[in-house]
Amino acid sequence: MSVLTLVLAIALQPSEPALAPLPNDVIVEGSRPASVDTASAPPSTSTGDGPGAEAPADVVAMPAVVIPPPSTTTSAFFDRGQPGHYLAWYGAEYAGVAALAGLYLAKVHEQIPPAPALIGPRFDIDRMDLDALLDPRLDGIIGKPFLREKVPTTALIGGAAVLILGSTAVDLAATGDLHRTNGLVLGGLESLMGTVVVTEVFKLSFGRLRPDFRDRYLHAACGGKLTAPDGLDCSGVDDSFSMDRQGVQDGMKSFISGHSSSAFAMATFTSWWLGSTLVWGDDAPAWGPAVGTLGMGSLMAGAGYVAATRLSDNKHHPEDIVVGGLVGATIASTVWLVHFDLDGRARRRSFTVVPAMGLGKDGTGAGLAVVGAMP
Repeated sequence: MSVLTLVLAIALQPSEPALAPLPNDVIVEGSRPASVDTASAPPSTSTGDGPGAEAPADVVAMPAVVIPPPSTTTSAFFDRGQPGHYLAWYGAEYAGVAALAGLYLAKVHEQIPPAPALIGPRFDIDRMDLDALLDPRLDGIIGKPFLREKVPTTALIGGAAVLILGSTAVDLAATGDLHRTNGLVLGGLESLMGTVVVTEVFKLSFGRLRPDFRDRYLHAACGGKLTAPDGLDCSGVDDSFSMDRQGVQDGMKSFISGHSSSAFAMATFTSWWLGSTLVWGDDAPAWGPAVGTLGMGSLMAGAGYVAATRLSDNKHHPEDIVVGGLVGATIASTVWLVHFDLDGRARRRSFTVVPAMGLGKDGTGAGLAVVGAMP
């Protein structure tokens, strides 16, 4: 009985594949596999007159490794521009983005309590030091009133969707290049979800109190959602809004601003597209620089407005929104350069997973091989 072996052979450089026959079968994204040139095969080492003649004793027989080309009956599904093409090359990334989005929409992160504050005052909401909480010296740090936010999270998500889908639709209409379309969609989603994940790590790790933390806590304690400390006077606490324990914990996640990081991530990624298409790209039209610069400026102004509302809404301190904006812009720029070059040309990957046979010790095994390299 033959042994089925799963082998992962990663060739770090396209010119130095792990298996001898691979140079003829390495598939670069968007290309068809080259046929094996049998004329260039090395001469046989067998001796004698017939095909069954044995090799000399000093010749070591090596197991054959054969990587067959894709079946011609199914290759059309995996052709460039077809669904199977993007499923094969990018399916894992789409699945990862979808999983992260699902966890975020399920609000899993809100169930994780933040760490004790690394910046600013620190409180335990279950054993509150009332004198410290009400200290007038903290009025400008945690004593501002709770206000309704001008830009809710749903509006931010909607704006991100408009930017991703809008830029993708315009680019596809102008170029008809589905590979660029894939890069814009996947890159936009990775920029957004990557920024969200990094932002939550910051929030949970630093545990910084929001400017309206005191108001949140007093409303929750006076409303019976938290154990009220001895001596708490609720006569001056209005009933204009209610607050639960989760809302108080959210008041301990000021650093960094998620609105600012997400807004600048989307503005930066879309600005890369506008700039490379209209301003500095090889095919930029004569009118492009003026329009592209105006569009990029508008995107950054919009992100700046979102960040500024987090200050006026008493949700963040100035450094929260500054660092948040830098984090979002950095992640978006990194993702852009993974999918495109500086001039906006979509990158193509040069690695793939292919079936391989002859991988067992006896030369009869079968498995998979990953060959090629990232650009």
